[in-house]
Amino acid sequence: MAAVLHYENQSGEMLARSWKVDKPFNAIIKCFVTEKGKLNVIEKPSTRPASFVECQAFAKKMISQYGDKLQQIIVWNLDEMDMES
Repeated sequence: MAAVLHYENQSGEMLARSWKVDKPFNAIIKCFVTEKGKLNVIEKPSTRPASFVECQAFAKKMISQYGDKLQQIIVWNLDEMDMES
């Protein structure tokens, strides 16, 4: 699976799942934020291979920054996606 972390804030329930990756990987983080009734997508690609711990820390930062406005975060392992093609 190419997703390594998934956070969801739906109906007041916050759900988080993760699939640990042991070695650094090229990542893209997609955050779905509702502001002023509109859903915005924030994409943050890694500039270098990132560790799983770094991705978790970034997700926690986004959760604290956006609070209830944050609907979902998905961290994708781009290296794994390349292998699937």
